[in-house]
Amino acid sequence: MAEIAGVSEQTARNYSRVYAELFSLQARGETGPRLFNDTDIQIFCSIATLRRENIPPQEVIERIKRGDVYIDNTTPQQTTPSAPQATQTALEATQGSIAVYSDMQRRIEAIERHQHVLLRAAVLWGALWGAVAALAVATFVLWAIWLFA
Repeated sequence: MAEIAGVSEQTARNYSRVYAELFSLQARGETGPRLFNDTDIQIFCSIATLRRENIPPQEVIERIKRGDVYIDNTTPQQTTPSAPQATQTALEATQGSIAVYSDMQRRIEAIERHQHVLLRAAVLWGALWGAVAALAVATFVLWAIWLFA
């Protein structure tokens, strides 16, 4: 599993312990040897990718539980050392999904920042036009007073 996710064996053991709640019972090894299905592999690779992006462990758990990271649960199959191609495909799909999510999240944050700037600009323009209108009315009143006085 460590090789698939691109982490050291010690890191893989730590991830299995720290993020145990995200894995199936078979992957936790509570019922015997650890048996990772495709979903467990995708979750494991997602964890490794998010941790490489320096995302704190608790946030990794929250993101995966919220579904912010795409995990394909449609075709669970037992992964064994004799099925490296399926494992590699799962890893690539997971890393691609996380990269797309991260890119989309950055774009959403940029759009939110631009919206905030535009809202401020609209408020300032409104205030400016309000001041211009008030000045025009005051000028008209003063002119009328001068004219009829």
